[in-house]
Amino acid sequence: SEKLQPLLTKLGRIDMFLHDSEHTYENMLYEFETVWPFLKRRGLLLSDDVKWNNAFHDFCRKVNPSLTVVFNGLGAALK
Repeated sequence: SEKLQPLLTKLGRIDMFLHDSEHTYENMLYEFETVWPFLKRRGLLLSDDVKWNNAFHDFCRKVNPSLTVVFNGLGAALK
């Protein structure tokens, strides 16, 4: 949470983000919400272990991605 926002600001737009850090609801939602505005159009947000809590599903309901896929615990949201 200390390094993500400054890194994204420095990078500007990104093509893809993979969450595979602390899998608490709060941390996952924070990362998704922080990264989403920096993803390019058609950018991909990936997350491991999306079945551990509802963060990925709640986030997707909120932002309505172009495509959402969950396969064996890996979630993908296309902006």
